This record gives sequence, C-alpha cells and structure tokens, in this order.
Amino acid sequence: MKFERELAWPCHDCKVRGSGFCNTLIDGASPRLRTEQDDVTQFFLHVEKDEVIRHDSGKIPSGPLVLCQGWAYSYCQLPDGRRQILSVVIPGDPLSAFALLGAHPGYAFRAATDAKLCQFTRDDIWKEILAAPSAYDALGRFCSAEMDDAVSASINLARPNPVARVAGFVHRIVSRLQSRKIMVDTGVYQFPLTHAVIADATGLSSEDVDDAIVALRNDGVFDLSNGKLTVLNRAAFERNAVRPVL
Repeated sequence: MKFERELAWPCHDCKVRGSGFCNTLIDGASPRLRTEQDDVTQFFLHVEKDEVIRHDSGKIPSGPLVLCQGWAYSYCQLPDGRRQILSVVIPGDPLSAFALLGAHPGYAFRAATDAKLCQFTRDDIWKEILAAPSAYDALGRFCSAEMDDAVSASINLARPNPVARVAGFVHRIVSRLQSRKIMVDTGVYQFPLTHAVIADATGLSSEDVDDAIVALRNDGVFDLSNGKLTVLNRAAFERNAVRPVL
C-alpha cells in the first residue's frame, strides 16, 4: 500500500465525485462541482489487488476512507478458516459509513482490484457535517444504505437455490452501480469480482457459482464474463431483486 499527499489534485476529474460520498462532504449544495482543492486534508492511498486495506498510524492520521477507483470488499475469517464476504465496496463508497461516526468496524477490507482511496481526517468531516445540514442528512443516508445492504445480504443467504442466490447478489451490486451511473454501455457494467469472491459472498462453492452463472446466461438473464456483466433481459433480471416483505 502506498500513501501520498498528491501534489496534482485528482478529484476534479473523478468519475463518481458527483454521486458518491465526497460530493456530500466537500461539494455540499453547490450548484456545480468545484474544480479547485477544498479546504480539507486529504491523503490518497494506492492499493494493489488482493491487498488488505489498513491504516498506518505512523504515516497518516487515522480517518475514514472513501474508495475513488477500483473495487473492494469487507470480510471476516470464520473459525474453520473459511472467508465470509460481508459487503462489496464500489467507487464513491466510504469503506464503512459508520466509521465516519468514529466506530471501528470489526472486520477487514481487501482490494478486489487495484484501487485508489481517499482519506479525510475525522475532524474535517465533522466540521463539514456541523456546518451543512445537507452533509448530515447524507451521512444518515449512507448509514441507512449500509444497513439495508446488510439486511438484503442476509435475506439473500437464506435463499436455498444457488442460482437465485447468485442472481440476487449480482442484482444488488448492479442496482448500486446504476445509482452511481457506473456503466460501460446501456445494460453493460464492469464487474471485476471473481467467482471465488462471489462464492465467499453467497456461501456457495466456486463450482456452484460457475453452474449458476452458466444457468443464468442460458436462461437469458445476464452474461458475466471477462470482468463485464451484460443484462440480457431486464425484466427477468429485476425478478431476482431481494426485496424484504414488511
């Protein structure tokens, strides 16, 4: 992991700045995105694929991290040595919205691809939240979204059918990509998660995931290959959504 305070400020051309957490923090209710560096302390971290993402108090002050580029996931190691993936982090997400409140997650994060993260100091975040009600509201939305995703993940794990479980997992992520307008083309999304990662997120074996993806492609729902996901039939795809019944 490489830590640096970049001289060339990279945020002005960030593809998700207008829809991710940073927009609510440093752009607020501004009618257009700022193009100059804001009066907040930022550190940028470059992480290689499969590297564990952690703070290094000897190099930078501890503070919440926001994913700028690449994908990551949170996970915990089970007593029998297996890995359970808890959530997937896409560009624009804080690694944990609750970490913005000072809470330390009881799980680890790992980069699913080469990734770049931005770290703010907690003091700067609270300065913005106290100064702008919109930032406070946004923080609440991110915390709520994180809880909703955890609930949906739990419900999805209860699905007995491996095909439905994989489809539900993929649908949850694609819905978030759509909300950030992260797509290659209409109905086509970057989806760099390996079958092993999907297996650890759905509680299935890699073989079950392989078979499920083949079945979903043969049924004309979606195709997942070469790091891209193509929705073949939107109506069929939407039927796999995980929707809690209240």
